[in-house]
Amino acid sequence: MKGKLTVLEGMDGSGTTTQASLLVKYLFEKDKANNILLTREPTKHSPYGKELRRRLAGELLEGEEVIDDADYWADLFINDRKWHLDNFVLPALDKGQQVISDRHKLSTIAYQSAQGGDIDELIRKHEGLYVPDLTLLLDLSAEMCINRMAAMRGKQEYFEHLNLQERIREQYLEAVEKLSKAENIAVLDGSKPIGEVAEEIRREIDLLYGYGPKS
Repeated sequence: MKGKLTVLEGMDGSGTTTQASLLVKYLFEKDKANNILLTREPTKHSPYGKELRRRLAGELLEGEEVIDDADYWADLFINDRKWHLDNFVLPALDKGQQVISDRHKLSTIAYQSAQGGDIDELIRKHEGLYVPDLTLLLDLSAEMCINRMAAMRGKQEYFEHLNLQERIREQYLEAVEKLSKAENIAVLDGSKPIGEVAEEIRREIDLLYGYGPKS
C-alpha cells in the first residue's frame, strides 16, 4: 500500500525538527509494518537546496550580494521541493514508506508572502505538486521563536528577525485559511511543552492512520 506524507510546519524555533524526530519514534513503535523516511526542506542535495542553505547562513561567494526578492527565493524553494519530491518523497511513498518532512510548501507560501510576494500566486505555483496527507502547523509567537533560536545558535539567519517573523506568522495562518478546505491541515499550539505538543500530534496521526479516535 502507498505510504503517507506528513509535514511539520512552523517558524524557525517552533519545534518542527524536534517533533518530527519524536513522530518518527512514535510511528516506528506503533506498528512494526511502518518503514519511515525522515527528511527536510530545503534539501542539502539539489543545486537549489545548496544555494538556499548557503544564503540562509549568510555564506556568500565572492562577488555575490544579498538578494531580498521574494520571487528569487520562492523559485529556489519550489525547484528544490520538486527535486525533493521526485527523488526522495514520491519513490518512498510508492514503496509504502511513511514519510515525515520537516517543512514543505506552507513555509514558502508564508515566508515569501511575508517578503512581499503575492500569496495567491505562491499557492498557484504549487499547483500540481503532491499534496501532503497531513500538515501540522506549530503556531506560537514570533518573539518566542526568536528567543529559542538565539538560545540554540547565538546568531540569526536570514529570516530570523522579529518584525519579519511576526509577518510570517500572520501569513502562515492566512495560508492555512486559504488551503484548509482542500487540504488536511491542523494548527497546534507550539508554545506548549514538548511532551504536550507531541501528544497533540499523536492524536492527529492516530486519526490519519486509523489507530484510534481523537480523545
